[in-house]
Amino acid sequence: MIIIAIVVLVFSISIIVYFIYDHFKYQEIFEKDGVRYGIVPRRYAVILDGKKAKKSEYTFDFIKGLPIKEIEENAFKDNKKITTITAYHLDSVSSGCFENSTIENFSLVNTNQLIFVDIYKNAFKNCENLKSVILGSTHLYNDAFLNCGEFALKISSRTRLGDSYAPTISAFRNTTLKSIEIIETEEKYLRYENGVLYVKDSWSISSEERGMRKFFIYLNKDVEELTIEDKTKFHIFYGASTKPLKLNISENHIFYTSVDGAIYDKNRETLYYYPCNLSTKEFPSSLTTIAKGAFFGDYGGKSLILPNTTQIKAYSFVYVTGLTMDFKYSKINDSSFYECDFVYENVDLPSKS
Repeated sequence: MIIIAIVVLVFSISIIVYFIYDHFKYQEIFEKDGVRYGIVPRRYAVILDGKKAKKSEYTFDFIKGLPIKEIEENAFKDNKKITTITAYHLDSVSSGCFENSTIENFSLVNTNQLIFVDIYKNAFKNCENLKSVILGSTHLYNDAFLNCGEFALKISSRTRLGDSYAPTISAFRNTTLKSIEIIETEEKYLRYENGVLYVKDSWSISSEERGMRKFFIYLNKDVEELTIEDKTKFHIFYGASTKPLKLNISENHIFYTSVDGAIYDKNRETLYYYPCNLSTKEFPSSLTTIAKGAFFGDYGGKSLILPNTTQIKAYSFVYVTGLTMDFKYSKINDSSFYECDFVYENVDLPSKS
């Protein structure tokens, strides 16, 4: 009973401290032109709420002598007034910030090129009026520009992508990039070649793999197939393309082999990629592992049966629909399914200890 009382007391104190901090973390809160700001003492300003913004165009630079560095979650969500935002000192654009808004032009001018500006998940979700986006050194998170219609993108080659705690979904899922212009910098993480936008030498992979992987994050509509060069490892960013992608693997590739369009390791023990439109339903009897990202998208009612005792890695199935899968009591990771809605049976679920 004493331990329970102590736990309850500590929890209660934590809640009280949180609300006190949340209330007093801003030296001042005020409104200008329908936008509500918070002042972090002697440091910077934060945009707290812009849902009632009165103007169609805003330039966020300094206010009360302090740089405007953050836009809070859902700040401009559902706003039907704004069309153009230009910002100079932002460090972060939070989740849902402009979701469902009428914004057309967003220009993020980094005054400090050493800073990566975080643009979080769903920051521009459903912004179908977008026409132009200009980004400096940026860290784009999953689905930052989800369902955004069609717009022109100008972006720094220093851009990084992805989440550290979840599979990396393309920032441009279900969005068409009308044109892509890369702002070249000394650090070249981002590339755009032959209709493919990808990250090379990613910060999130180990040093021994650098220079060997390509992370595809966007493919033009006319790109229907890609060739993976010898010695190059690949990782398909989920949502890079709105249609199934054909991957060509060289016979001399040191890592992969293609079996009827599916990609395996040389021994056909690990499945790396199973396209939605694959006609074959058979897996090699040698299969032991389903790798991260092997399944993505709508499989159109396909039914599949895995060999017995297959190991399913974390995030092997991402945004999967239209699939019926018999796992034959394969071993499932706690995070094997990410935002999936498909039928599965005979699963060896992880124990809850």
